[in-house]
Amino acid sequence: MKLLFESWRQYLNEEQVYLYHGTSSDFAHEMIDSYTVTAVETYWGDYHTAKDYAKSYENPAIIKVPLKNIRDEIKPNEALIQSYQEDYPEDLEDWTNSDQTALESLEIFGSVLLPSGALLQGATIDETPI
Repeated sequence: MKLLFESWRQYLNEEQVYLYHGTSSDFAHEMIDSYTVTAVETYWGDYHTAKDYAKSYENPAIIKVPLKNIRDEIKPNEALIQSYQEDYPEDLEDWTNSDQTALESLEIFGSVLLPSGALLQGATIDETPI
């Protein structure tokens, strides 16, 4: 857990940081082309996790958005935190000792929630074969 925390802290300190969401190509285009505002809440994190989620779709896609464009919109991933409380309570020390912000959710768990109604300014879709 500490290694994950340290790698996210390093990742967040890089010059241009992106968050990723793995989904179907159709939903990705619906989010980007039709709305540019999220119609439903979605979970965002690192590229590798998004890639794993995208693989579950017939036509996978990954949406990428600069963190700075949605930083004020993201929330802690409470569903993931709840699962840790139930299944891995010993791994919650970093979270318990933090301010429990969205950025700390990203650092500690590698995931955040983007509520519906958030603007996806600067988002792009990657549909290269996964």
